[in-house]
Amino acid sequence: MSKVVYIDAGHGKYTPGKRSPSGIMEEREWFFNDEVAKAFKKELESYKGVKVVRVDDVTGKRDVPLGERTGAANKAKADLYLSFHHNAYQSKWGNHGGTETFYHAGSATGKKLAQAVQDAAMKAYGLTDRGIKTANLHITRETSMPAVLLEGGFMDSNVDIKKLRDKKVLQEAGRLVAGAVAKFLGLSKGSGQKPVEPPKTDEKPTKKSNATIAKEVIAGKWGDGATRKKRLTDAGYNYNTIQSLVNKQLGSGSTSKPKPTPSKPKEVKVGSKVKIKSGAKNYSRTSTAIPAKWKNKNLTVQQVGKDDVLIKEVYSWVKKSDLVGGTSSASTNTSKPKPKTIKKGSKVTIKNSAKFYATGQSIPSKYKGKSFTVQQVGKNKYLLKELYSWVKKSDVQ
Repeated sequence: MSKVVYIDAGHGKYTPGKRSPSGIMEEREWFFNDEVAKAFKKELESYKGVKVVRVDDVTGKRDVPLGERTGAANKAKADLYLSFHHNAYQSKWGNHGGTETFYHAGSATGKKLAQAVQDAAMKAYGLTDRGIKTANLHITRETSMPAVLLEGGFMDSNVDIKKLRDKKVLQEAGRLVAGAVAKFLGLSKGSGQKPVEPPKTDEKPTKKSNATIAKEVIAGKWGDGATRKKRLTDAGYNYNTIQSLVNKQLGSGSTSKPKPTPSKPKEVKVGSKVKIKSGAKNYSRTSTAIPAKWKNKNLTVQQVGKDDVLIKEVYSWVKKSDLVGGTSSASTNTSKPKPKTIKKGSKVTIKNSAKFYATGQSIPSKYKGKSFTVQQVGKNKYLLKELYSWVKKSDVQ
């Protein structure tokens, strides 16, 4: 009988906080997880009698609710479930690190699977062995089949990040874990042939042009401040040359102007406190009924979608129409200036409450409460000339 294995690549690209301190887009957790998951799926599917289903959004744009993931696996009566992640401690660089695998307490089969996965992952990553552990995790708790969650390494570790930046290491982790799972399930290779791998080459990748790098800097892909300068220099680019090109591109008006956003009668933001109405029936992205215990309770908004929000305590999406609370546009307009009044050349001050640049890196305290010049206006952010960094509109006044 064919085996069915469900997997996911952890969180989405835009899930808050799931990233390295570098501020680089490609160092958000999903990118690391995705490399492992793709390699795992390709390798395991080279065995006979197995089907691998990836239950997260393979584009990374949507952070699929945990209940939706486990619900799909349970409905399909999958044989195993694996969730690929990479860890973070305090979201600032340190010398901590290591690889660990979680399973649900009391599951003897889950423990055996976790040990097999941990042993394989250790061979690939070569980091500190933090062992197998139990924790009250949704993925391992709510699945009806043996399930494990692998934390490959720490994204905020000076030691681990060197491994995580190497795609070959991530891909090897996926392949070796797949081999361990195949052995666990008693699978054999299909047609007696090894899976086809891309040809190896010693040629170095073509270096991007300065103009291309300048565009990436404007998009925020190289981080902010000293981090950006170091990464550009380490990659072999002249920082002053790139900065000159960026200034030229910004001054030429080559970037398109943001379209005006229509005002909404009610605004719900990340961090807002809301309540689920007593008349609410189902979560917005699944057919699962909303338990009565979550209704009329103060809950926190973790992520905002077009017509729904992700509730932190429940980790599920709820329609905006099923909520009460949030911040009205009227109250917001009285406390901060309208975005239209701030344009290129305007002077703005970073609020003391501001935490992160628009690219995800922490804003140093020395810049808060100080005045800066707007060099470019984005849809929801401003490029500040003196800092050469993007700051959210909501974080300036």
